[in-house]
Amino acid sequence: MNKKYFYALATYTGTIVGAGIFGLPYVASRAGLTVMIIYLLIIAFMSLSAALLFGQVISATHGHHRLPGYVAKYMGNKWRHIAFFTTVIGLTGVLLTYIILGGEFLHGIFNPLIGGSILVYTLAYFALGAYLIFRQAKVVARIEIIMLVFIVLMVIIFLIFGWPEVNLNNIKLSGNNIFLPFGVLIFSLWGLSVMPEVVDMMEGEQKKVKSIVPTGILIAVLIYFVFIILVWGISGGNISTEAIPGLSVALGRKILLFGYIFGFLATFTSFISIGMVVKKIYWYDYRVPRNYAWFFALFIPLALYLLGMKDFIEVIGITGAFALGLEGIIILLLCLKTRKKCPKKAAYQYKLPTFVKVLFILLFATGVAFQIINLIKK
Repeated sequence: MNKKYFYALATYTGTIVGAGIFGLPYVASRAGLTVMIIYLLIIAFMSLSAALLFGQVISATHGHHRLPGYVAKYMGNKWRHIAFFTTVIGLTGVLLTYIILGGEFLHGIFNPLIGGSILVYTLAYFALGAYLIFRQAKVVARIEIIMLVFIVLMVIIFLIFGWPEVNLNNIKLSGNNIFLPFGVLIFSLWGLSVMPEVVDMMEGEQKKVKSIVPTGILIAVLIYFVFIILVWGISGGNISTEAIPGLSVALGRKILLFGYIFGFLATFTSFISIGMVVKKIYWYDYRVPRNYAWFFALFIPLALYLLGMKDFIEVIGITGAFALGLEGIIILLLCLKTRKKCPKKAAYQYKLPTFVKVLFILLFATGVAFQIINLIKK
């Protein structure tokens, strides 16, 4: 595995394994393990397929774009504005979840030592990420690698120290909310926004993207499954929406500290990657000057947080099912549209039957409709 491949894999996997992981044990406990596994496998395949199909379009198109730019090129300006709306809304929701959790994890790490409110730590988390994104740092890929290695190590540490505390009787095969995992799992497995970076990083070897995406998805699924079983088995009925605080009674402060560090690393890597993506959507596709693009990308989710949008499960559910679901529909329509329009051959071929694409569109649409109904009821 060469350095270029490893950087691209770390960027893709590090973007996927972010804030969503911390909502999965809670969601699994409400839906039941059987339903959770079915959702996990289906949505993993949907996310893998969407990413590979989008990667084909990227590798077959000249120039640097993000989703709205590719949609404008092949589907026209009306669709471009729809793609811009869904992508920016979705990724703003993603950044908001990182801000919500990042501040809480930093608070858990440092508050017992030096004090300070969650707001102070949230602003510190935001400022550090915003600085790195502003610098357009080439070290982002290196940061992703370091953070991903730490994330894997943290899961192993949790497994070693936490497994003796796991009670498998806490884990139930069935639950009473079978629709809850849909949006949360889309959120947790959706690495599509970073595909332009992944394809660019593999310049000259873009056919290897076809192995990067499934490898990244597999790593994420394995980490998620282990984390769900571990947290659910330890916490039982005391499982918290953010996973980590519910472990405090069983594991104690020292191991809990590792959990907070794990949480910080998992969210911070994705915050940087997604922040870069949103900045480039404004910059590349809408020709907004770079510094203004940076400001719009990052300070809108911060403003939403300061206005009181802090319910973690609600934010990732809405973002996943509604905004990212709409983005999935647009990606599949784009791929159907570009089969004969791409100016040069794609670097690799990923063939998905048309009826499967249509089925995926219907599944995404069902999730979007369900989320809209839920919002109306509230």
